[in-house]
Amino acid sequence: MQNELSTWPIGSFHEIKVKFNGAVRKDNSGLYETSYPDADGNVHFMAGTQMECCGARKMFPCFDEPEYKAYFDLKVHTKYPEYHAIFNTEQESVGPSPLGGDYYVTKFDRTMKMSTYILALVISDYDRSVVARSPETDTSVTILGPKVRLDKGEGDYALELAMDIIDGFSSFYGYNYADAFLPGRAKSDQVGLSDFLAGAMENWGLVTYQNFLIYIIPEEQFEYNVMSVATVFGHELQHQWTGNLITCTWWDEIWINEAFADIGGYLALKWAEPSWNLENEFIVNELFRALRFDDRTGSRPLINKQNNNGAKVENPAQIMGQFDLIAYQKGGSIVRMMIYCMGEDRWQLGMQDYLDANKYTNTDGEIYFKHMQSALDSYPAGDGWDLPYDHSGASPFNKTFDGWVRQMGYPVLRAQADQNLFLVSQSRYLQSGDNIDEPASSLEYKWTVPLPALNMDNEVVMNWMLSNETTVGVPKNLWFDPEAKIFAYYIIEDYQELKKQVNDIFLREEKAAIGLIPFFPKDFHNGVAKYLHSYWKTMVADMTYASQYFHILELTRIFSISSLADGVQRWPMWNTLSYVLNRIVGPNGPRGSFGQTTWVLLQRELSPMYSLVMLTVGRMTLKEQCEMSSIGLVSITKKVA
Repeated sequence: MQNELSTWPIGSFHEIKVKFNGAVRKDNSGLYETSYPDADGNVHFMAGTQMECCGARKMFPCFDEPEYKAYFDLKVHTKYPEYHAIFNTEQESVGPSPLGGDYYVTKFDRTMKMSTYILALVISDYDRSVVARSPETDTSVTILGPKVRLDKGEGDYALELAMDIIDGFSSFYGYNYADAFLPGRAKSDQVGLSDFLAGAMENWGLVTYQNFLIYIIPEEQFEYNVMSVATVFGHELQHQWTGNLITCTWWDEIWINEAFADIGGYLALKWAEPSWNLENEFIVNELFRALRFDDRTGSRPLINKQNNNGAKVENPAQIMGQFDLIAYQKGGSIVRMMIYCMGEDRWQLGMQDYLDANKYTNTDGEIYFKHMQSALDSYPAGDGWDLPYDHSGASPFNKTFDGWVRQMGYPVLRAQADQNLFLVSQSRYLQSGDNIDEPASSLEYKWTVPLPALNMDNEVVMNWMLSNETTVGVPKNLWFDPEAKIFAYYIIEDYQELKKQVNDIFLREEKAAIGLIPFFPKDFHNGVAKYLHSYWKTMVADMTYASQYFHILELTRIFSISSLADGVQRWPMWNTLSYVLNRIVGPNGPRGSFGQTTWVLLQRELSPMYSLVMLTVGRMTLKEQCEMSSIGLVSITKKVA
């Protein structure tokens, strides 16, 4: 065969037929066996797949790399009439199999041009009665699952989510989901699998989930669980555009898939749950988690080709290591910061051009950057800003954001008062140690930092600190912009200024209440959460618990008696406070760092607050949340005062 291949002219086409035998596996990879119980406890066996990242080769011989896209035709022979097979595309025909007996053969539509890792096949006796067509794209959406679950209504919420999100993203990105399929044959199956190592998988046209992320009755579930289902649906269906329609060229840039899906999980709430505060969800579950992970020398860049201590992404184990908080949470946070800086309108138009120009191909960060720069050049700023560089040398978009994607870590900003200015400086933040130059980075761990500021008329003014600047001056009356800070991927080290700004908020609120000045934007409390998170990280870095915990205590008391405590929408601040308090007085707190007398005082002062905060941000059902709101959250939180 090798000698024959060497005689084929480059660009010629040949048909290769391969006979092979493969087993249904038991390890949740490739094509594998799983099962579920019915209402009477009887076990029903079935088969499912998980191809990402290297599972397709375990099912059939193939070029199992993301850049090798192809069209796929599939026939599946199954046994017993109650069993059916579903694939990425619609069934073309079902009939008796030449194998005879109780065997049937299902032939499917040819797929779109796609990578192997998003192929999927499920063979089961699942119920298929929860089905509808989405109103805008006319996509057939089906929730498949055990009959006992669907009969209870556990697939209804998933059906509404999927239809809303598919239609919403189709409009937002200017590319109709249905256009990837044969005319009139678009479909999106959502399927739960009992044995599934991934949380969910974005297979084109056949998305698979762990059971708890699809089968749900919202009114009977914890609020957090409902939010998880909605954001996971958004994440996986966002992938139909970023990941499936366009795909990373290689796994060292998996952020091209995952960062956009990470933010897509929250963007989808615009259509699926428009009354939810998606910013609240994102900063707690994505931004803060990324900051907690990316503060060590063992982190990695988003574009993992350089500045990574020579790390390689070649074998399956190294590939799987790329599916981490950097690709997801940091990637989503950086894309979100890009959106904030350039404006969502321009970003949306850039994404539409990016997807249309590169559909059914593979892309990387450089291609994405070019389309974002084109959007900056072609469309007005709108709700964003122009970037701080001109077109000399690299593009302004590259020069602004290279530091955020081509090296690990992030900066801590320090502000020193100088008459009417804050002189802001930056350095790399590490949770522990002082090896801020390790591993070596060609960008020297300097970043171009957006410094949005709010004036007294609630107008946002953008200041920039360039990567080659030692300090930059920001007027004091423009420094505190809590709403904008939740977009920034950095922390701030300045306790005294934090305390002053928190107190200024209260004074400002009092003046606003009597009409002397405008209220702060509705989400300003998120900025306080970011400040608190920043202060905790810099305090831990100093390891001066005994002298610093009084400051946390003071802030805690301020929060508990202020109007910051009012309203369910302000839970990110309380969630962050719960994290800080847990690190001090929780089960894993630093008791050994205190003297016994100090520890007893700390425990006595903070434990009641810790218990109350955990109750406030606890996982309540929607019914319980409504009951709590009806009596007024403020009546609970102010008991601490």
